[in-house]
Amino acid sequence: MTFRNNLKYALGLAAAVFASDMKPEIKEYHFSPLVQREEITLPISKVMELYFDCDQVFYNAGRFRYTRTIEELNEIVTKRKNLEEELIRYYNEQINLSRFTFHPIDTTYGWHDPLNGKGQIKDNFNDPRKRPGRRIEKHKASDIFLSVGNNIYSPGNVIVIAASGNWRGKWNGKKGLYDTKGGLGDLTGNGALLFSPSTREYYLLAHLKDVYVNTGDIIPGGTLIGTVGKTGNALSLRRKDDHLHFAMKKEGEACGVPGVLQPTNPFRILAEERMKNLYRPIYVDEESLYE
Repeated sequence: MTFRNNLKYALGLAAAVFASDMKPEIKEYHFSPLVQREEITLPISKVMELYFDCDQVFYNAGRFRYTRTIEELNEIVTKRKNLEEELIRYYNEQINLSRFTFHPIDTTYGWHDPLNGKGQIKDNFNDPRKRPGRRIEKHKASDIFLSVGNNIYSPGNVIVIAASGNWRGKWNGKKGLYDTKGGLGDLTGNGALLFSPSTREYYLLAHLKDVYVNTGDIIPGGTLIGTVGKTGNALSLRRKDDHLHFAMKKEGEACGVPGVLQPTNPFRILAEERMKNLYRPIYVDEESLYE
């Protein structure tokens, strides 16, 4: 091998070594969550069935009966608990994966007023509601009265397990509500059903106009999820009665079924949060007053 060829070989070898030192090894990370969004996305009718509680229906304003048998309620509890385990796994996996992105999911938020302190809260939990067939149901929620179009926010760090903004329906004084379709249900209208993995609570926000979230979304407390509306049986109300229907449920032992969901009255929680914010001390930098 001539001197010139030796020189070319040596320079080429040096260049290859130098280039390898300048280009560090690049590793590609591929994350495969054990639970995919599709696996926790059930038909809305199935999700709303799992959200079921003992559901006492009164007749003639006196006697009542449960609309499900004990066996049916036990089956619902078993299916709901299985879904909850999948939801919690999905939630934890997505939180961990988000840490490798530019937008990690912030789970430091706590309880959040769904209307940011706006509107008048009415303690109408357990108020009677007339339904067709001379039956009466109890209102298992609190209504917050505010005009259509106002923003609604997530009450906590949650997974959206059902959401729909496609409700359609009509109402008149003689026929009542008719030609209904879409949404979370005929009476519910547009809305979102949320699940909190940390507390295992369920939040239902009903009668919405706009819904900005989708099933499987993981959202921190205070995230915009929709606007106050007039869908479902709220369609029949006068303008001054426009409101957000806000319901909360948590596992209990009602009607002799361990694990069945029990409605809780949101009024006290909402009222206490608003009083706390009203009287929260404000810090004032005294030095800045004299600048």
